[in-house]
Amino acid sequence: MSTSSRQKKILVCGATGNQGSGVVQHCLKAGQAVFALVRDVTSTSAQKLQDSGATLVEGNFDDVESLQRATATVDAVFFTATYTLGSETDLRHANNIIAAARQSDTVSTIIYTGSASMDRILAHPMFGPEYSEYEYWTTKRRLETLVRESGIANWVIVRPAWFMQNFLPPISDFVFPGLADKRVMPVAWKPETRVEMVDGSEVGVVAAAAVADVEKYSGRVIELAAEALTLDEVAEVLSKVSGSQVKVDYMNPKQLMSLLGPYGGHVAEHQVMHNELGHFIDLEKTNREFKLTGFEEFLQRALH
Repeated sequence: MSTSSRQKKILVCGATGNQGSGVVQHCLKAGQAVFALVRDVTSTSAQKLQDSGATLVEGNFDDVESLQRATATVDAVFFTATYTLGSETDLRHANNIIAAARQSDTVSTIIYTGSASMDRILAHPMFGPEYSEYEYWTTKRRLETLVRESGIANWVIVRPAWFMQNFLPPISDFVFPGLADKRVMPVAWKPETRVEMVDGSEVGVVAAAAVADVEKYSGRVIELAAEALTLDEVAEVLSKVSGSQVKVDYMNPKQLMSLLGPYGGHVAEHQVMHNELGHFIDLEKTNREFKLTGFEEFLQRALH
């Protein structure tokens, strides 16, 4: 069987997460062989991946030998960084994954997901050391640089926009306190601001396409969004699908920071930056290429 026609193999790091599990499902649907890197092969989430057709590989990002074993026979590696453990941890994990992929005799493609609007945020006058998300975004830039300069023949960077999952528990309980019980979304976004959004699992649509057609996607940075809605439009869709009216409470940033508590500054300043940047992703082009799920359809699937 020729290299071009044989079944492609992809290792999915962080396979039980929102993005990782989406990559697993979409690559399986595309007929690719999926190897899911998990910490515990006996966990419920890992077993679900196995039941869907993925091959489980036990390991973690600090165990270099497990990463070397996991990458030994695959064609592509997918990974993302959560930032929940801190920038230096994310950078160490990325270096370990890339090093293992480089040592493999078979890996020719690496796919990494960052965040939409990175270039525009880094270039904005608001951005500087005093900005609450300064370390977050500078780390994202360093991670992308590691991927670009990895020495692996083909790299693809996906930059997903705001995840539709953020409007649902458990994330919405932190970002929009009051949405679940009072049906009110407190925001620092302006009424005219359009929030670009995507189903986080559909990062897998891009990953599957990149594995299937390496030449087409190699060296691309893909800003990924399905829709761009105002918060009033978001509330309208939430109300329609849930059957319970949702309203938006437009606040100034300081009010939102106070409401959200210790980490409220990150959320509020992110929304203020969003007001400044506005909507820029070419949705028509992106949806034509990837056929992404709209917000209403996403909610119908998630809530019913």
